[in-house]
Amino acid sequence: MGKNGILVHVHHLGTKGWEELLWGDPTTDRFGSLATVALLLLTESADNPIGPIVIGCGPSEREGLSEAAYTIQTMVQYVDRLHEFPRLAPLLKALSPQQFDAIRTRIAGIIPTPVLRNTHAEVRTGSALLAEHGATTIYEVCAASHAPRCIQTVAQARYDGDIPHDQLWLTVATDMCFDGAVPDDTIILEPSHRGDDNPHSLPHTLKPVIRMPADRKEELASLIQTWLQKGAA
Repeated sequence: MGKNGILVHVHHLGTKGWEELLWGDPTTDRFGSLATVALLLLTESADNPIGPIVIGCGPSEREGLSEAAYTIQTMVQYVDRLHEFPRLAPLLKALSPQQFDAIRTRIAGIIPTPVLRNTHAEVRTGSALLAEHGATTIYEVCAASHAPRCIQTVAQARYDGDIPHDQLWLTVATDMCFDGAVPDDTIILEPSHRGDDNPHSLPHTLKPVIRMPADRKEELASLIQTWLQKGAA
């Protein structure tokens, strides 16, 4: 039987609201990445427990530590506060001191990837590392705002043959979004596919827009705003 594993998507250390994305908000019982990983560990099957945990590593650094190393260090520092989440409190209360220490040890032992450039590399590299440890079911932990893109990235990686066919990926969205956003702010545009859709000759036209430099995106946003204002006049 294959093992279960976890891939935690990392966030650039300069991301606004970085701590909330990682930790969450106990006052509203909303989980960030750490609390979500803790829930998976606390509810794992005794017959098929979670094995390796991998976290991505981008290029940012803080206090002389890599993105992944700083993130793991912060996760370990927060472990003793997990009981502040109402959903986790009864699960943690049922643990012996030794079992709780084992949770902390597993968090501290998260495996970082090498420094990577983007989500695609994070999925491909994370998949390979987890496969090396025998993981065939992967829980992909990512922010609610990022989850749709992560699902698409995994699907494309599978299509390209970059992840093993025997790996089952299960995306687990946290309760946290990028600063000031809600899940519905993430836009999903599927290719035209319904039988009653009007045919068109310009499929997939927005993908190059997403990859524009930031200054070009601002220019495009200004043009769209002007166009919308004219339509409303």
